[in-house]
Amino acid sequence: MVMYSRVDVNYKLWSFENFFSNDLPHRILEDSKQFDFYKIEKERTSRPNRIFMNMYDIPSFKECCSILDSKELKQELSTLTDNDFTNHSSRIELCLDSKGSWLEEHVDDPAKHTTMQIYLTDSNISTTFNSKKSSAKFNNGWFFVNTGTEKHSLPPLEHDRISIIVNWVDNLWRDRTVLV
Repeated sequence: MVMYSRVDVNYKLWSFENFFSNDLPHRILEDSKQFDFYKIEKERTSRPNRIFMNMYDIPSFKECCSILDSKELKQELSTLTDNDFTNHSSRIELCLDSKGSWLEEHVDDPAKHTTMQIYLTDSNISTTFNSKKSSAKFNNGWFFVNTGTEKHSLPPLEHDRISIIVNWVDNLWRDRTVLV
């Protein structure tokens, strides 16, 4: 069972360690080698060819989607956060961010109810939450419930970074093709 810890950043942010209990992160890393790294600057939405894991017939991607879209996980996080999103859809993206990638400070789209990031590589520099810096560690990560005030950004990366970003979205999300 994953243990979650509150992080003090003036909004409801949780961190966690050892999210996946099996070799799945290693298999995803191996399968990700068929894709190119890309540089993001300013906004992730500026990346035209994003890797939404539900769109690929890759066993590790399918297993990942099954875990992250499960009613059990949604219920566990809903109970922890006291915000029910058990009926929300899952949007799961494999991010291959190259050295030098950065994101401006922003809040998430209102249709994104909850955001999670699971790191598959280590990095001294990673997401900044309300100006509080963090690092990335293999199979660890964070999540928050989106209220429209959760400012976060990414300083320029010193090395390539691989992670999974999960958004649990409500029915206002327009592009249904990217949902599990």
